[in-house]
Amino acid sequence: MTENSVDELAEAMRNSLERGISVEKLKLSFINAGYNVQSIEKAIQMVQLLPQTQAPPAPAPSQPPQILKPVKLQPRQIQPEQKIEIQKLQIEPMQIQKKPNFWIMILIIVSVLILAGSALLGLYWDSIF
Repeated sequence: MTENSVDELAEAMRNSLERGISVEKLKLSFINAGYNVQSIEKAIQMVQLLPQTQAPPAPAPSQPPQILKPVKLQPRQIQPEQKIEIQKLQIEPMQIQKKPNFWIMILIIVSVLILAGSALLGLYWDSIF
């Protein structure tokens, strides 16, 4: 491993030690991760030689923490003036107009009469003229 890798390994160890992880657990973790044992030992020595910049432990609280009792919540009742009216949207099926237009019916009847007259005239044209 390069010197830069050992520095990075030492920094990772220092961060883990600040979180309270023991040196032995760290050593096993880095060995299981595939790091070289000599590099791990070097990094441990580097970390132990560095001045501890760890913040002093927080003072113990003067009063013991209070244990809170669970509270059973009741469902909230809605006042009559707070009720929200929900409007139901009724969708009616689209109705097709069943009454046909009067003028369209007249046009259809006239067209049928003209076609029938033309057919009869075509069939009997020779006998009439």
